[in-house]
Amino acid sequence: MKRILVLSIISGSVLAVHGITVECEAGFLGTKISNPETVSELVLRGSADASDFYFIERSMPGLRSLDMSGLRIVAYNGAPLGALSSYKAGEIPAAVFAGSEITDIVLPAECSIGDFAFSGSRISEISLPAGASVGEGAFYQCRQLKSVTFAPDLSIGHSAFRDCAALATVVGSESLKEIPARAFEGCVSLEKFSFGPALRSVGESAFSGSSLKTADMSACSQLDSLGAWAFAGDTSLEKFMAPSHLDNIGKGIFFECGALAEVVLPDGISELPAYAFKDVTAMESSVILPENIVSIGEYALMGASSVTSVELPGSLETIGHGAMEGMSSLNSVDALSLLSVPALGEDVWAGVAQKNVVLNVDPSMQEAFESTPQWQEFSIQGTSTSSAIPVAGESKIRVASDGHMLIVQSIGAAINSILICDIAGKYIFTKSGIQADMIRIDMSAHDTAVYIIDCTLSDGTRGSAKILR
Repeated sequence: MKRILVLSIISGSVLAVHGITVECEAGFLGTKISNPETVSELVLRGSADASDFYFIERSMPGLRSLDMSGLRIVAYNGAPLGALSSYKAGEIPAAVFAGSEITDIVLPAECSIGDFAFSGSRISEISLPAGASVGEGAFYQCRQLKSVTFAPDLSIGHSAFRDCAALATVVGSESLKEIPARAFEGCVSLEKFSFGPALRSVGESAFSGSSLKTADMSACSQLDSLGAWAFAGDTSLEKFMAPSHLDNIGKGIFFECGALAEVVLPDGISELPAYAFKDVTAMESSVILPENIVSIGEYALMGASSVTSVELPGSLETIGHGAMEGMSSLNSVDALSLLSVPALGEDVWAGVAQKNVVLNVDPSMQEAFESTPQWQEFSIQGTSTSSAIPVAGESKIRVASDGHMLIVQSIGAAINSILICDIAGKYIFTKSGIQADMIRIDMSAHDTAVYIIDCTLSDGTRGSAKILR
C-alpha cells in the first residue's frame, strides 16, 4: 500500500499520521492511535475484536483503505456494541461498516462477514478469501463495487450483492455451491457469470434485473433447482441452457426477458411454470416443450408475440389461464401426440386469431377437439403436419416443422452433423461441423411426405427422429 508509514508502537506511544500500520491487541486499538480522524489508510496486524471494529466505525471518518490481511479476529464478550454484547471469533460484526466511506478493503483469511457489514459502503472491489462466509446483504447497495473475486469453498447469503449497480466483473463464481435468493438482483452492469459443476441451487430472483447475456448451466451436474423469477427482468438475456436432469424450475423464471431467443429447457421438468416466458418477445419460430410436461402454468407464454408454432407433448393434461394470451404470430399448434383433450383455464388464447391458426390433431381425436370450448375455435386438421417421433432408442433430438422450415433441437450435447433422407432412404440434406443446439433447415425445395432425421452429437451419441409433413 502506497504512502504507508510503518510504526513500531511500544508502550502505548502514538503518532497521528496519514497512513499507519498498527500491531493491535484485541480491545486496545483506540489506545494505539492518536487523532484517529486524520487516518486515511490503516493496516492492522495482530488481534482485534468487535470493539476495535466499532472504534474504527465511530472514530475514523476519514478512513478510505483498511488492510486486515494479517489480522486475527477474536471473540468479544462485554458491554453492548450495537445490539449485542457478544460476538464470535473470526467475524466482522453485522452492519459495522454500513454506509462507510471506505473504498479499499483487504479481508482476514477465512473470516465471516456479518449481515449488511459493508452495505451501502463505497468499496470498489473485494476479494473474498477461501472459506469465507458472506452474510445476508453484506454488500447490498455498494454502488461503487465493480469487481468481486471468489476463492473456493465459500458461501454467500441472501441479497449479498443486491443492487450493486456497477458490478461488472465476477471471478471464481464457478466454485459456488449455492446462489441464494436475490444474491445478484439489480446488478445492472453484470453481463457475464460462470456457473460451475458444484452448483446445487439458484434462489428466487437471484439474477432478476441483471444484464446477463448468456446463462449456461449445462455443466451444472448437481443442480437441483432454479428458483422463481431467477432471471426475471433481465432484458439482455439472449440464451439459456439447463442440464437435462433438472426437474424443478420456478415460476416467472424468464418473466419479461425480452431479448431471450434461444432456450434449452431441461427434460426432467413436468410443468412449464406460470409466467415462465411472459413477454419474451424475441423468441421466434417453434416452442418445443419437453416430452414429460403435464401442465402449462397460467400466463406461461403470454405475450410471446413472435412465436409461430407450439408443439404440445403427449403427456400434457392442463393449460392454465391465459397461458398463450397475446401470441399474435401463432399460426400452428401441434397436438398430434395428445390422446386426450387437455383441460383449459380461462382465456387461454385471448388475443390470438384462432380461426387462422391450424390445430393439428390425430384423426381419432378430431371430433373431441371440435366439441371442446376454446379448442373448437381453431382451424382443426386431423392430419399429421409437425409430429416428431423417435425412431428407436432414447431420443436425443426434437424435431418440428414450421411451414417449409424444419427445426431440429438437441437434447443435451450440441449437434455436430445432420443427415436427412426420405422414407426410401434417399439423401435430401447433409451438413457437418454445425456445433449448435438448434438448426433450422429450409425444405421448401422438397415435397417429401416423410423425413428421417439422423444427428451425430458432439459427445459422440446419435439421435434419430421421423416427421410427417
